[in-house]
Amino acid sequence: MTAEVVEMLERKIDQLIAHCDEISRENQGLKAELSEKARQITELEAKISSMLDERREVSGRIERLISRIDEAAGAGGQEASSAQEEENTISFPQP
Repeated sequence: MTAEVVEMLERKIDQLIAHCDEISRENQGLKAELSEKARQITELEAKISSMLDERREVSGRIERLISRIDEAAGAGGQEASSAQEEENTISFPQP
């Protein structure tokens, strides 16, 4: 082999090593980014779970309030109905 061929092989090997180092650094960066994204996903999943729990709690409270309103309207409606019947009744003086 001639000196030129050996020098060309050395340059190619140096380029290959540099390229491998670059890819390795890029890989490390991507791993760090992936790890951060996984952490963010876990955090968001916890927030979603918490919000769903809160939503169920609020929904239950609203249902109980509606039930109380319906009960009050039912009882109030009966009282109003009795009062209206008394107003609609015509009374005549007794002899």
